[in-house]
Amino acid sequence: MWGSRRRRADPWFFPDEAWVTEMMERTASGWRVDRVEREYRPTPATDLGGVEAWVRLIGAQFFEAVEEGPLREECVREVVNVLECVYRNPSGGFQIG
Repeated sequence: MWGSRRRRADPWFFPDEAWVTEMMERTASGWRVDRVEREYRPTPATDLGGVEAWVRLIGAQFFEAVEEGPLREECVREVVNVLECVYRNPSGGFQIG
């Protein structure tokens, strides 16, 4: 899944502080930005489906770009495996963020 097809499947946009400042000061009627803060909001992956449920919900639009069947499930499994390694917290649960 390359190029424009991949971009169309990506619903997410995470602007940085510089982008937000530029947008507010130059594009949105000339506001003056004194301070911009980024909030860290990790998501606990609870027992209600855990990491896999979170991946299927948040990544649905990405996975829909892959033909339904074994390949899509393999993609989901690969993402879940990576996130379970990366986001495991010391108490044994998962904190995504």
